[in-house]
Amino acid sequence: MNSYGTPPSPPQADPAGLFRPAPTSSSRRWKYSLFITGVTVILFVIPFLLDATTPQRITPASDPNEMLLTDLETAHYWPLKFDAVAECVGSPAVLSEGIVDLDCGSTQLSVYGMDGVENNKAAIELGIKRSLRLLTMDKTVDEDVVVNDLTAHVEQQVPGRLHTMGADSVWLTEPFTSGTFLTDPRFGTHSAGTELGVGFYRSFGHSGTSLGELVVVNVVASHEKDALAMAAALVDTATEVGESDA
Repeated sequence: MNSYGTPPSPPQADPAGLFRPAPTSSSRRWKYSLFITGVTVILFVIPFLLDATTPQRITPASDPNEMLLTDLETAHYWPLKFDAVAECVGSPAVLSEGIVDLDCGSTQLSVYGMDGVENNKAAIELGIKRSLRLLTMDKTVDEDVVVNDLTAHVEQQVPGRLHTMGADSVWLTEPFTSGTFLTDPRFGTHSAGTELGVGFYRSFGHSGTSLGELVVVNVVASHEKDALAMAAALVDTATEVGESDA
């Protein structure tokens, strides 16, 4: 006989009724599972998909010449760098592959490499004009640009300069305007840029072929003297990277 009376009842798990009992019927379990799945998709799957499909912000390269040696189509056979752009900030072009954009303060550069250009004056001039048309995104540029052959002048001024850059010829356009607007950091204003095209050409050197590679730099500046100074610096510092340095 129990001399201690009726044993106490176990404590109620949810005296305030805050929690709903787990579903027991099959229909309620199905709805509950569907609800949990939906919450999981919202919290985890959708953010993952958004992150995977959102274009990533392009970060500037620490070394603009490194971009020239990796992003240009001509870099594999003709790795060309410029000491004049060492302090510039580089980024791959957003709209076109094979183009490198460089912000050099008072000047902005766009660089493009083209393979398979015929080794004659007319073909090289046409290649430079088409490259500038691509770099400026202006369909009328190639109609107005005048291209001059600077090869003899460069070799006369600095004998061996062509050998250092690995080029057969150097070309420079007369100043032109494509409607490009840029901000001059010295004045903080937008202005139509004065532009110059600098071209470097080298033949493949294989017997039986007359083709070669063309590297074109479009120089944009608020003032013509700045564009000319950068063009001269590019020619003065262009260097072919040797295999031991690449």
